[in-house]
Amino acid sequence: MGLYCSITLKLSAQNEKESTIRAINKYGFLQFDGQGAKAVKAIPQEKTTKEDESWENIWTNMQTSFSVPWEDFFKKEKPTDGLSGSLSVMYPLSDLASRPGSGSGTQGVPLSSAVVGASISYVPIGYWFVNFSVMRYWFPDRQQPWNPDFTYSFGYNDWHPYTFSFVYQNFGGNRFNPQAGEAITRFWEGTFSLGWKFPSAKLLEYLCVVHPSGGIGHSINANLTPQFRTADGEIRSWKTEVAFATKYTIYENFYLNFTVHWFPIPGQQQPWDPDFTYGFGYFDWHPYSFSLQYNNFAGGRFPWNPAKTQNAGFLDGTLSLSWSFVF
Repeated sequence: MGLYCSITLKLSAQNEKESTIRAINKYGFLQFDGQGAKAVKAIPQEKTTKEDESWENIWTNMQTSFSVPWEDFFKKEKPTDGLSGSLSVMYPLSDLASRPGSGSGTQGVPLSSAVVGASISYVPIGYWFVNFSVMRYWFPDRQQPWNPDFTYSFGYNDWHPYTFSFVYQNFGGNRFNPQAGEAITRFWEGTFSLGWKFPSAKLLEYLCVVHPSGGIGHSINANLTPQFRTADGEIRSWKTEVAFATKYTIYENFYLNFTVHWFPIPGQQQPWDPDFTYGFGYFDWHPYSFSLQYNNFAGGRFPWNPAKTQNAGFLDGTLSLSWSFVF
């Protein structure tokens, strides 16, 4: 009897650990800032992640959103607990961001030059975070007004299913040494995003998932930008967008993702605002690990909604190699 209980407990603990890893792989990349799940020093020992569609389970997970577990802050063993970072090299496969109509003022297609970047994140309590990233352009003369020297984001983002997130991010033309017409940052040109994560239909997973470590997760985000630039250089207010994202984990850390963007107010979508974005690669959320990814944020359009400028293709995406670490 004692041996049976021991074996059962070990198997149960292993299943919980595997369930947690699978859930992080499945939902961790469905974040508005694209950074994936927060780095942790060890696999978190949590209860088995529940994805059943009972109202009781959905409501229970929703209620955990925006929690502030102060006890976690006082349990920190050292001041650097919660600090993590990454080093990255990003290489755009084309000069799309330098073409006419690809941006205006401080907003436009993400990259025009290869970039070396460093990012640091701090998670003081629960799933509340602050992130700051700096960029160094290999070809400074290709840096466009909307290509930032630094970016920042903060908010609450829990990778568990049926949880809400609320994140602010600013990826605009932020400058350390602003020149005439520039600013260190324009806070109101950043984006506020309210999101919700949820699992895929069981039938879809049954038909598509090819390995026990795989899975399909979804998120929906309502995004609001208080001030935005138009292709004509005008400044307008309250750009509204709804984004539906899907991540398909093929095997462990190998994935595909696809996001559909909808702008409900006519005239707000700019030439560089995509109908869809997509990516694939190898992403490992553990610290001291490498990730290799392809992403295309360059403004892909559906046939019924062509861009006024040249449509972005596969070669207008970006390759990135990154290495994560913790303090």
